[in-house]
Amino acid sequence: PTSIIIGKFYLKEELSINKILAIILVIIGLFTFAWPLDEFVFSLGVMLAAVSGIFEATTNMLRKTITQVSSNTLITYQYIIGSIIVLIIGFSIGEEMYKGFELSSFIILIIYAISAVVMGNVLIYGFKHFDMNAVSIVLASEILFAVLFSFLLLNEVPTTNELVWGLVI
Repeated sequence: PTSIIIGKFYLKEELSINKILAIILVIIGLFTFAWPLDEFVFSLGVMLAAVSGIFEATTNMLRKTITQVSSNTLITYQYIIGSIIVLIIGFSIGEEMYKGFELSSFIILIIYAISAVVMGNVLIYGFKHFDMNAVSIVLASEILFAVLFSFLLLNEVPTTNELVWGLVI
């Protein structure tokens, strides 16, 4: 919903009936995807989801509006800030940061880094060339792909709830 507000009022994007229906389906799908929730998890989850949604929508708006800076520069700043936040959290909870060197872990890290930079560039390209609301709706489909990849790569069997609402999203 935050992306809709930013797209409509700040970026002056049109909001068609198809986009509204798609957004409603995404919201229903996201809510029911995580069902059932107990009271504590629901209140904490809703709060964290709202904060996350605000940050995500703001980031998406910045991806769309900052055109004078290269995509690689934006991605570099994004990963530097993210790394600083992870380090602060890691040190504050006493997490062991270095557990030794393994070549396989290093190769996986390199593959992850390359794919993250490529996907970051694709995401920035999408927001610069397409409607923010439409791209935000498409991004919600990542839940379906998470279920699919967890099945294919980790042999996790999705629940009926995850399959149905993942497809709705």
